[in-house]
Amino acid sequence: MAEITDKKEDRLFSFLNFLKCNSSMFPNEPWHKVVTIREDDTFGEAFKRLIENRILSLVVVDSEHHPKGVIGLAHIISWLLKMFREDDFGASFYMKISSLMSDAPHAEKANLVAKTKISEVLKAINFKVDPVYMVPEDAPLLQAVRIMLEKKAHRVVVHDKENRLRNIITQSRIINLINMMEVPKLERTVRDLELGSKDVISISYNETAYRAFKLMEAQKVSGLAVVNERGELVGNISLSDIKLIGWNVDYWNYLGLPIKEYLERLATHPESIFIRNYNFWCIDKPQHVVLKCTDQDKLATIVKMMCFYKVHRIYIVQDRKPKGIVSMYDVIKEVCNFSTASTQ
Repeated sequence: MAEITDKKEDRLFSFLNFLKCNSSMFPNEPWHKVVTIREDDTFGEAFKRLIENRILSLVVVDSEHHPKGVIGLAHIISWLLKMFREDDFGASFYMKISSLMSDAPHAEKANLVAKTKISEVLKAINFKVDPVYMVPEDAPLLQAVRIMLEKKAHRVVVHDKENRLRNIITQSRIINLINMMEVPKLERTVRDLELGSKDVISISYNETAYRAFKLMEAQKVSGLAVVNERGELVGNISLSDIKLIGWNVDYWNYLGLPIKEYLERLATHPESIFIRNYNFWCIDKPQHVVLKCTDQDKLATIVKMMCFYKVHRIYIVQDRKPKGIVSMYDVIKEVCNFSTASTQ
């Protein structure tokens, strides 16, 4: 294989090949530990575990603690949307969802939902369980990156010699490392690199939050561009935004609100720092930020926004309208696809 000719690109390759998955840079913070759930545990237990640990996914394990897959908020939302209708998401829905958090005898339907085993939930919903991609803890970080690129995986699970789960390395961690490095491609523009998917799925900010999550489920996506009556980008709603109502059952009726109201309540809520690290929603409000770029922006700008705001995608706009998306996967593929690199 041909060697990399650019010395700075070569340094990035060498760094990823040298750094081990059990480096002192890992594991993640204690609250980002590998949280698991068994196949015979219930949906209610999975939901509470996600909320209590403030995480987006759980590793499903069998009776011998062997990983079987990964479930996350997409599965939670898919199951709830299957079992409840849009008109359920009113004030009275508080009592139904309360049953997911307790063993209250009322709301028989909600109790049935809560007590369904994970194995049965996964058979009934549209989202298939995500596969578990694993690497040994002494493997170079480059191996984890290549798995992400080859499998389009959002995360890689790290295990020790006894096959115990030690850590999860995510795409966002790789983006943070890229942001720390001097990489020549970061100085090139989105247009030069021909970055960004053209398939932007959008929704009007007058639609309900329920319909937004329903559209995500139908399209198998984790986020939507939120647009106004003129088709201009005014925000983003993603699977992680369900956490607002997940952490407090009082907020479940918010799903019946228009998206613009739902996102405004999310951004101004006292617990918003745990949901979105920074508030971003509306273009014409100075206290909010809509994450966007043009095709003339450098890749370095995209990476810095992803790191600072802790988001997985940046919309490419033209005349304020969303025309494309740059995802974390796009960045990692562009910067870390060392297909021409020597492994010597």
